[in-house]
Amino acid sequence: MLRIKKIFILSLLVIGLALPVQAKDVGTTSANFLKIGVGARATALGEAYTALVNDASALYWNPAALAQIKNSEFFAAYNSYLLDIAQSYIAFCFPSPRGSFGIGVNHIDMGKMEGYDVDEQGNPVAIGDFEATSSHISLGYGRKLPGGWLAGLSLSYLSDKIRDDTKSSFVGTIGILKQLGKNCRIGWVVQNIGNKLGKDPLPLTFKAGLAGRISSFTLSEEICFPRDNDIYICMGGEWDLTRSFSLRIGYKGGENENPGFSAGAGFKTGKFAFDYAFIPFGDLGNTHRVSLKVRF
Repeated sequence: MLRIKKIFILSLLVIGLALPVQAKDVGTTSANFLKIGVGARATALGEAYTALVNDASALYWNPAALAQIKNSEFFAAYNSYLLDIAQSYIAFCFPSPRGSFGIGVNHIDMGKMEGYDVDEQGNPVAIGDFEATSSHISLGYGRKLPGGWLAGLSLSYLSDKIRDDTKSSFVGTIGILKQLGKNCRIGWVVQNIGNKLGKDPLPLTFKAGLAGRISSFTLSEEICFPRDNDIYICMGGEWDLTRSFSLRIGYKGGENENPGFSAGAGFKTGKFAFDYAFIPFGDLGNTHRVSLKVRF
């Protein structure tokens, strides 16, 4: 256990070296839809998923986890978000003798918005409704390294469209996982590595996480260093009531998009798994997320 603590503390110190660089971009990042987590299990656990992820959503959370996939998997998730915003995510991954591969699509539909212009007197004039969408198409690869390490990389194409204005960019995510004993894992990830989308930088984020299992309980925690916000922590707990049914609770820190506490449940049978998450946002309303996994 002492060794685990030393490794975890060291990882936090290494990631902390990036903080001075991050501070200059506070409040100026673009592509904020990349901050909306995918999958009901992950979000129910407060997004403390860097070290715990074990499915095709690893393309988003930590691509190193692709290396542990033993069977091909299809993953689909839907998020009924705030202000009529809807998020859809699908992914497919498969193992090979030289590592595991994955492909995923993350799509955000902002719904219809009322468009306005101004006349010569400066008065607002309606010019009709328009739509806004954002897409995130990813390819990922993960493989096992000597010493029990797992490493992974995902590369993505971003597209952000508002009315007739379309912006695009490329982004990458790299991650590492390490099994410590039978029931404990530690993970690191750097999300949203890239230049800019439009005039503003992407929401680069460093994360270090630790997850462990004791009997029928799984606990996960991580610390996050976002480019455009203060450091925050995420924590989650999962209780397997039976081999098929689990209850979950989580907490996500942060200021801008902080939902605080979350909860959810999961059911699995054979090759299928279904997950649900409930995340309240106070006066802004509640959000509901569902996920389906099929392994074959």
